[in-house]
Amino acid sequence: NGESTKTINQMVEVSASYCSPEEPPLMAADFTESGDYLVNSSVNELGVEEFTFSAWIKPNGIQADYSGIFSLSSGDGVEKNVLNFREGNNTLGFHWNGDHWGWDSNLIVPADQWSFVAITVTANEVTLYVNEQEVSKSVSAQAFDLTSILLGTYYYWSSRNYIGLMEEATFWKRALTREELRLSRHLTKSELSDPDLICYYQFNHNANGVVFDKKSSYDLSVNGNSNLVSSDAPVGPGVSELVNINTVGEYASFAVGLDLDFPIGSPIPNGDVVLSRIDILPSSQPSTFSAADRYWVINNYGFNQGLFNLESLKINNLPAISSPQDYS
Repeated sequence: NGESTKTINQMVEVSASYCSPEEPPLMAADFTESGDYLVNSSVNELGVEEFTFSAWIKPNGIQADYSGIFSLSSGDGVEKNVLNFREGNNTLGFHWNGDHWGWDSNLIVPADQWSFVAITVTANEVTLYVNEQEVSKSVSAQAFDLTSILLGTYYYWSSRNYIGLMEEATFWKRALTREELRLSRHLTKSELSDPDLICYYQFNHNANGVVFDKKSSYDLSVNGNSNLVSSDAPVGPGVSELVNINTVGEYASFAVGLDLDFPIGSPIPNGDVVLSRIDILPSSQPSTFSAADRYWVINNYGFNQGLFNLESLKINNLPAISSPQDYS
């Protein structure tokens, strides 16, 4: 038997890690000018009745009105579904079934810093989320066919391009609960078996103009000068726990490794607080101390949004600290 060889020009070898979820936030999508966007036109989820999108975004300054974080499908009739900015101050807005574009959520996405944003849609309600804030609007939503995904643009309009960074984008054919969104906010995903998860983009690799979907095969094509840059979004592998704090006293999370003690007479959150332990180093840290390659985040969703007046905050299961220092 003889041998034969063949050269295939421009062949791309895809590493298994490109298609599998990765724990650390390596890279983020960067949209820098009009014409920068990511697109998939092979998605084919028909008759979508409920919907969720979540992501971390870092807008570069104030965005043009109606610039799109995402836009879906054809943009005609009930297929016009968009998450966008408006009001000239980064207010989060939306179009659903081609309607509700003039509604004012009063939720502002801060410029030049990372924020968690989400939208959930049911037959009767659309809810928008920005960090610890949320607001809902009554609607009469019709099912739509999800046949394309555009990230960073409002249906290719040159005047409505998102300028900024994007990380950890997920699309679901189910309306996630408030608790699900809060608990997953700071965590990268490792378990992708949920049948309602449509696609999951970590933006960690650009393989010859392709950004891979970690859930399915709905990969994104890179257009314009869209690029990937190093990510410092506050996400990573770890664990989160929700604690309801409505009285003074001590609250312990063994899973996260935090104890919070609210003294008598101090203000309290009066509601849900989510404690998260992220099992990688933060992007910025004290130069002389490393807490075993991890950090902690506390998100206060309670009625009282002010700073905590704690008697103590204990971090458990740390390595021995030879020279205790004050980092206050």
